[in-house]
Amino acid sequence: MTSNHLLLYRLAELMLEHEQHILPVDFLFDDEQIGDFVKSIQIDSPYQQMLLEGVLTESVREEKLYVSFTVEGYFHYVLGEVIYNKTQGKGAEALKKIVDNNKLNGAKEGVEQCLIRDVQKDDLTRLIWMIDQNESTLNCSIVPLVNLFIIGPDQKVKQANVSLHYQDHTWLTLQKILVHQTKNDIKALIKSIGILRTYKKYKVLESIFLGINDLITPDTLNKTLLCIEAVDYLDVALRKEKLLGLLEKCLDFPRSEKVLFLLIRISESFFSISEFNLSKKCLDLILKFAKKDVIVKDQIRITAYSDYAIIYDRLGEHSKAIKYQQKALRLSQENYGFLHSYTSLYFRNLGSIYSHAKKWKKSIENYRKSIEIDSVLSGEYDENIAHSFIGLAVVYKNLEDFNLAIESAEVGLKIYKAIYGERHTATGTAMNNLGLIYYSMSNYDRASYFIEAAHQNTLDNHGFYSHVSALSFNNLGAIKSAMGKFDEALTNFIQSRNIRVKIFGQNHSSLAHVSYYIGEVYAKRNEYLNAVKSTKKALKIYSLNGDIIFQIKCHILLGQYFSQLNDLKNALTNYKKALKYCKGEFGENHPRTLSITTTISSIKIK
Repeated sequence: MTSNHLLLYRLAELMLEHEQHILPVDFLFDDEQIGDFVKSIQIDSPYQQMLLEGVLTESVREEKLYVSFTVEGYFHYVLGEVIYNKTQGKGAEALKKIVDNNKLNGAKEGVEQCLIRDVQKDDLTRLIWMIDQNESTLNCSIVPLVNLFIIGPDQKVKQANVSLHYQDHTWLTLQKILVHQTKNDIKALIKSIGILRTYKKYKVLESIFLGINDLITPDTLNKTLLCIEAVDYLDVALRKEKLLGLLEKCLDFPRSEKVLFLLIRISESFFSISEFNLSKKCLDLILKFAKKDVIVKDQIRITAYSDYAIIYDRLGEHSKAIKYQQKALRLSQENYGFLHSYTSLYFRNLGSIYSHAKKWKKSIENYRKSIEIDSVLSGEYDENIAHSFIGLAVVYKNLEDFNLAIESAEVGLKIYKAIYGERHTATGTAMNNLGLIYYSMSNYDRASYFIEAAHQNTLDNHGFYSHVSALSFNNLGAIKSAMGKFDEALTNFIQSRNIRVKIFGQNHSSLAHVSYYIGEVYAKRNEYLNAVKSTKKALKIYSLNGDIIFQIKCHILLGQYFSQLNDLKNALTNYKKALKYCKGEFGENHPRTLSITTTISSIKIK
């Protein structure tokens, strides 16, 4: 131990012993270990060095000189070493005694650091015991548990094996923590997950939730909440069945506000895998319980109406979406008044739904009301105001009022940057929207600048395997294709497709769109066989989902690609199928129907 280390260690030791984080300097003069250091006025003495480097600070109180650690975090680290050494061989009870009884400001944090030393040596005995004792010891265990999850993988593991290595380590850790599952074990896990989310440890979180799917049975409300969140990490084919089981489990619990919250979460999970009817079933149950013997806070009922609106909006049933969102808005105004954040939220949601319904005037009107409320409640720089301006930018883009679109998008981006900085996910979304506006204006250089910045932001915030990242790769592919950079476009579209396959499976509607775009890029590269192959994949999924419009588009493209390959028979077959669907969808005299008829008449098969 160096002289500097000895000085700091002994200071922390005395502070723990006397339960004071600041000590009189003259009290240290007679200490056998560090008295000479403190008395020395030589500039190169350990005590003077620590003062000069800012590790220690002297202060005067009532004409008496005191010393303390300058930075709390450094004090906690040294104190952790002291506690670790003093409690070696004494069991976890010695740590609990410090937590419960020692009045030193920083004692609990010192115990945290001690437990971190334990887990670094792969000794979880005291950590597991501390988790289960009381709320204070539980709270001291969270940071060490987070460290345990993070430090597991060997840093030398090759990148390709990192995910598997995290899974192996996390599995073993969860097995040890959850061997005798207690309420505090589950609380500790929930709190640790919250911290890991804050620090964006996506691989660790994925491994934890994969372990939860196998190791935790949803027999309490908190366990059920973890299981619901873990469903998102299962293969898409398994999610529906798992969610149905969790739904049945929720219905077995005594009715309570928390159960209804779990039903909201299950509804959202069904929504994420496009199981809209099951999502609505959960909301139906919430409103059913509200009419019976369950005390349901108005906000849960209002949230259910708003979620109905979101489901119907996604289904394209905009009139129903508007009806339910207006219900949520009316109840919000009745319960909270006009000048309330919930009321603002539902005005903003209505703005979005009206935008999707192409009712632009109504959309602008509702976004403006949301901005009006939030400006009064929060002032100019508020994230909700930014959300509304971003929504307005989309409306103005669709109206081809690009000046107002850019102006609105820039206001939203300016607010996000002011509140969150450059790296926040909201800032990335705003940059993406601004890029799409420039894309609509065919200003591809500016579009590329914003969309590339947004893409990096997305990867930083959401990780590689997320539906948001898939969409981001898609946007980047579209920009590169428009710029004539077909190799880069293809690379990005293929990344988007691979992510969607992993998340949603082989037949999700979003796979159809990206396969469609990949086909177009292959055609631009004159690779018509690959274009045919990719477009057929898109057509298959569109057919499964009953999307007539895109089936027509696919058959037209296939007709074009087969024509380029001089396969006029297959070209004609596809054009005829497109014509059949066009007649059924648009009628005999629609311009699209007439155009396909003209194309067919021009094809001459020898």
